Amino acid sequence: MLNSFYAGLLASGFVLSACAETAQDVAPAQVSTKEYDRLTCRQIAKEAMRVTQEAQAVSVKQNEVAKRDAVAKGVAWAVLGPAALLIKTNELHATELARLKGELNALEQVSGHKNCGITFQKARAAASG
Repeated sequence: MLNSFYAGLLASGFVLSACAETAQDVAPAQVSTKEYDRLTCRQIAKEAMRVTQEAQAVSVKQNEVAKRDAVAKGVAWAVLGPAALLIKTNELHATELARLKGELNALEQVSGHKNCGITFQKARAAASG
């Protein structure tokens, strides 16, 4: 009986680890700076603001998906047991958010190379979680 408890606990850990990532945990994608090299400092600032706003909106969606996913996985585990491990997570928002984070990194690099003096602030954990 105790062994099945530990096996269930271990399996539930796998289920929870398979849940969608929160926005804060989504790693930036690799984005080339070439697209931004031609921009002026003013254009870089404007583009950074646009991408930041879009990333914030997608972060909210990603966090909602992560919360729903965690609940769904928990319910699925209770109903389906180990078969719950086969349920896929929705990665659409995470992929988009990774791209946007990568774009911000590329904009920050170009801004630095051009000495634009633009300050890029990383999102606070409270804002994305």
